[in-house]
Amino acid sequence: MSRSNSVEDKALAALDRLVKRRPTNELLKAKMAAGHRIITPTSVAAEAGVNRGSFGSRHARLGHVWLKIQELAEEEKRGSVTEELAKLRAENARLKALLHKTNIHNACLQLAVSRLQKRSANRDDGANVVNFRQNNRKRPR
Repeated sequence: MSRSNSVEDKALAALDRLVKRRPTNELLKAKMAAGHRIITPTSVAAEAGVNRGSFGSRHARLGHVWLKIQELAEEEKRGSVTEELAKLRAENARLKALLHKTNIHNACLQLAVSRLQKRSANRDDGANVVNFRQNNRKRPR
């Protein structure tokens, strides 16, 4: 087996492991656990244990590997955006439900206040709690 094929085989095997989310490199495991995207030319090179310059651009000797990495990186990016969008939609729905509950609670409070205001309009001011506490003594102290 020639050297370029062994680098190509290592890179493709590493790419396959990264796509399956099973890296052997400890740093990539930590990045993956932190939620970072791990399919990049640099991470594939680190996982394969080869020099990144071997497939560093589409014009390199192994440019087809670089193109495959770019395609899979775009798919990973779209997947993470879709997950984020789903999380944001769920959060939006939760906040809308909370807002609805708050609006209902506020409406109940406003109804209670209006009922109390109607009751107080029908009552005599002499029976008011504030009037009860007033000091209406006729004799001097």
